[in-house]
Amino acid sequence: MAQFNVYESSGGTITAARSGWSWGGFLFGWIWAVVNGLWLYALGHFAFMIIYFYILNSLGRDSGFLFSMIGLSVPVVYGIFGNQWLGEKVSSGGTKVDTVDASSKEGAVMLYMQKKQFNSMQPRNF
Repeated sequence: MAQFNVYESSGGTITAARSGWSWGGFLFGWIWAVVNGLWLYALGHFAFMIIYFYILNSLGRDSGFLFSMIGLSVPVVYGIFGNQWLGEKVSSGGTKVDTVDASSKEGAVMLYMQKKQFNSMQPRNF
């Protein structure tokens, strides 16, 4: 089971996105961003890499450890923030309403809808 953030838009549309570490983002970086429609992050990655390689070439290739660490940190950033970025995209202006444990996005939406229906059936104390 994985943890999913559930979002509900003002129009009532309910969507879910996985929370936590993004293996797809970590392993595939900008390709993962393009496939998931995160164009701005993919373009930002390209801009970063162009600037990074320009600085690396102007300082000489023996800049060493620091620049290696900077280059290796990009996949880690995708891993940490990838699912958050994807959640912001899928929510389309919606509000995060819950976090549920489910085996899939569809299962997370169904669990949330069941929970919402159950809570609406509970008697209210006035």
